[in-house]
Amino acid sequence: MITNLLQSRGVRLPAEGGGADPRRTLRARELEVFELIGRGMRTKEIGERLGISRHTVESHRKAIASKLGASGAELVRMATIHNQTTLAQPKAEARL
Repeated sequence: MITNLLQSRGVRLPAEGGGADPRRTLRARELEVFELIGRGMRTKEIGERLGISRHTVESHRKAIASKLGASGAELVRMATIHNQTTLAQPKAEARL
């Protein structure tokens, strides 16, 4: 579902793996960082919220971008769309 929505919005997804769903592709901490990015939080704010360094947040951002095949701007857009679609789903479906 998220993959289709991202593609319909013009987000470039990696050819291999069919543009995996962030909920299935990312590790738990990466997903936390991804969702905070989607809420508009900056690196420093994410680090403070999660109790990790800015450097660690940047490492997570790079890993997330690599796994999702996204640039910095695309990553923010993907995270924002992910949050919007996840919030629109009932809780039971949100983490399948």
